[in-house]
Amino acid sequence: MLLQAGSEPGARAEAAWAVETLAGLPQGELIAAWFGPSPLVDSAL
Repeated sequence: MLLQAGSEPGARAEAAWAVETLAGLPQGELIAAWFGPSPLVDSAL
């Protein structure tokens, strides 16, 4: 799945996940940079 996400991502979020994983970045770092803060950050689950 990682190879597919890196070579033919179906969405920008999938590509960001692949880059984060390969680069050893914290999960969600690129997502926040590309899409802005999550609307769920302050929500109670």
